[in-house]
Amino acid sequence: MNRKTNPRRGSTAVGVLLLFFVLGIIFPSPSSALMTPKEEADMGKEVLQQIKRSFPLVKDESIEEYINKVGHEIVEHVGHTDFPYEFFVVDNGGLNAFAVPGGYIFIYRGLIDIMSGESELASVLSHEIGHVQARHIARRMEQSMPLNIATMAAAIAAVLAGGGKAATAIIAGATAANASFQLAYSRQNEEEADRLGMKYLEASDYDVRAFPIVFRKMVESKFLNSDAVPTYLSTHPGLNDRIVYMENMINAGQYPVDEAKEDKTKERFLEAKVRLIALYDQPEAGTSKLEDIAKAQGGSLPHFGMGLLLERARRNHEAMQEYYKAIKLDPDKPEYLTQLGSACYSTGNCTQAAGYLDRALKLDPDNPRALLYMARVRLEDRRYKDAQKLLEKLKHIDRDDLEVYQYLGLAYGRDGQLSLAHEYYAVYFERSGDLRNARYHYDKALEYAQDGTRRQALKDRIRELENPKKKKEEPPVALGPSESEGVGKLGGLRGFLFAQ
Repeated sequence: MNRKTNPRRGSTAVGVLLLFFVLGIIFPSPSSALMTPKEEADMGKEVLQQIKRSFPLVKDESIEEYINKVGHEIVEHVGHTDFPYEFFVVDNGGLNAFAVPGGYIFIYRGLIDIMSGESELASVLSHEIGHVQARHIARRMEQSMPLNIATMAAAIAAVLAGGGKAATAIIAGATAANASFQLAYSRQNEEEADRLGMKYLEASDYDVRAFPIVFRKMVESKFLNSDAVPTYLSTHPGLNDRIVYMENMINAGQYPVDEAKEDKTKERFLEAKVRLIALYDQPEAGTSKLEDIAKAQGGSLPHFGMGLLLERARRNHEAMQEYYKAIKLDPDKPEYLTQLGSACYSTGNCTQAAGYLDRALKLDPDNPRALLYMARVRLEDRRYKDAQKLLEKLKHIDRDDLEVYQYLGLAYGRDGQLSLAHEYYAVYFERSGDLRNARYHYDKALEYAQDGTRRQALKDRIRELENPKKKKEEPPVALGPSESEGVGKLGGLRGFLFAQ
């Protein structure tokens, strides 16, 4: 999981930002009027897909859940919104954050790294929410130099190909035409987003004093990224002047601090920060940062983070020692117990793994990772019915987890229930985009099925698979076990898929 930013992807990211932010967006509406929220939302979906292809995003479920939780706590206090906001962390050590049309907001993990608490994170997110709420992108589009569809498509193609003369010429030409206006207008945008952000921050009971603090950290930080990726200072102009008037506003007003919220959010922010360091920093730098946190904060979190970092470096036994230390300090943390249980499983100690996973599930019965690894332990123990129950429960908790369908196929196959086994494998392959293997397993599931209702459902699924042009409302999900379903005759495939 040691992720390095591809230089080519970095240049692509620069190009995308240049197109959408330096140019002030190159998608003018046909009438040169302020675009409607629906038009902005539709464009946002297209921009989002381009960003997902061009930027390395953090895919850790805990981090994704956390950043959206903080973001939506702010959104709840902004009043009417035209967009369903969504928040992302970019896997890049630079200092940056930006919003795109439709309420999609991105923050770099490097920016989170210099923060001291959740109020600082909320400050940056609330500022970006201010840009979206004020419709700055739509307003800038209204004033942008119009480009025809062919030119626009060529520019995007050039940028997504990694830049080059075509994109450079377009950017230079548009910038020359609009430079003086764009600079003044952008400063106005920033000031309005600051005012709105401070208002949202106060309404959300975060510490408003964090607003200028985090921006001052950006100015003073010695970890500004190179020119390869635009930093917050280059994409959000006038930061020094804005810090001064933010501080003046705070000094002139009365902004109460909710100490209870600050205490409540301190731990969850630190958990997210430690997790980002452990899973995405280079090992040497990550180790140094975690050691600094251990000296400053103490507690179990730095040990847990060090365990994650060591496990990522395939130093499992050392990682387990760090997990032991974390659990000794905080014995009732399901996440620690689950991680140690999965590490024990990876070293082949299923008995020890089962003990820690069982403790985790008693504390958190719906813990997806603990359910999955306990099911894997039960498969190793040949307790197939127990594995099936655990996996069926996990399927209902997280129906989008591909591993669940793969292991359900294995659990039912080893138990001799071949219709169900093939059906789950079919769903796994269909969701993975491998339609050839999906069709094969649906056919095998139908061959072994004895229940009439199940046979008809499988025939319907096969017909849907044969008609890919018809868009499904929901991704495929296996029917699950049926009381009337018998055990199919064991076929030659058993030795390949269901080997014990």
